Amino acid sequence: MIAGIDVVKASEEDVAWLYPDLSVAQVIERWLALGARLAVLTLGAKGATAATAATAVNVDAPSVVVRDTVGAGDSFMSGLIAALDRRELLTVSGRTRLPHLDEETLHAIVAFGVQCSAVTVTREGADPPRWDEFGPA
Repeated sequence: MIAGIDVVKASEEDVAWLYPDLSVAQVIERWLALGARLAVLTLGAKGATAATAATAVNVDAPSVVVRDTVGAGDSFMSGLIAALDRRELLTVSGRTRLPHLDEETLHAIVAFGVQCSAVTVTREGADPPRWDEFGPA
């Protein structure tokens, strides 16, 4: 399935269950080799890591007071998709640019997902942030 996917995202827990004998770096490398254009792993309170054929980034999570982790992963993915969309990387022509993102752009995209997740965990229930709380991705 990975071969037909442009953007693949999983949590560190998902990867530990799916690939118990592989490191996070090995999983990302495997996904990219199979054809994914962008591979992303969320690392909970440690943030997220992502890679394309051209670059890789690690994004630390901000230190926040956690009230509830429900919705954190969904909020991250929503932020990631929003940031990709804002840069027109979800279009037919945009998908060809995904493997060639520079480090700054990739970091900004993943950081927006991390920020969205961080806001969500500070609230009770699955209560993601809204655009007016952040501004553009």
